[in-house]
Amino acid sequence: MLIEAALAELPIIANDLPSARFTLENNHRIADLTVPGILAQELLLQRQAGRNPEKLRRARARCLERFSEETIAEGFVRAARRSVSARTGRTGWT
Repeated sequence: MLIEAALAELPIIANDLPSARFTLENNHRIADLTVPGILAQELLLQRQAGRNPEKLRRARARCLERFSEETIAEGFVRAARRSVSARTGRTGWT
């Protein structure tokens, strides 16, 4: 859902989890939403800051770069090659 929201250039307030930090980097608001009142505070801060279309476009571009089909596929192939190398001791495909 975070990726879809970023691609739609929507402002995001996410819970402070490693997956949210990895996905959003520093492009959106991340807070400990388990603390009472924090979501309300973050919503007010977001409203006061206003919409920043350029920042949202940059966040979208970065998200596309990190999570495109090509990038994901390349990462999968690298991981598969490392796994084969670790199991067989060979570095190439046969």
